[in-house]
Amino acid sequence: SYVLPSRYEIQGITPLEALLNETPTITTDRCGSTTQLVNADIARAVTFGDVAGLADCILDMINNPDAARAQAKRGRDYVIRNFNWDTLVDQWIEVYRTIIAEAATRRRSDSA
Repeated sequence: SYVLPSRYEIQGITPLEALLNETPTITTDRCGSTTQLVNADIARAVTFGDVAGLADCILDMINNPDAARAQAKRGRDYVIRNFNWDTLVDQWIEVYRTIIAEAATRRRSDSA
């Protein structure tokens, strides 16, 4: 299992790397990718500082290895599908298109 008991992570690349390697993953609610990973049901999360909750989560993975491995396998598939270069580039292109369109709209309304 991989555990990231982090106080603060902007994105948290290491949980994605762990999942890519089908490693059951636990992180805290302070990792930027936590919500996405939990919503996709591919990783588990605990509240930062909840030592007992973290210990329970680790023990649950140890006591239920088949469920942990199945979740990690879904995680690998999810990471491959959503964090590959083609997908990421398409997402960034869309971000830039949106920014350009909003700037053009603001310029038109400012000059009116």
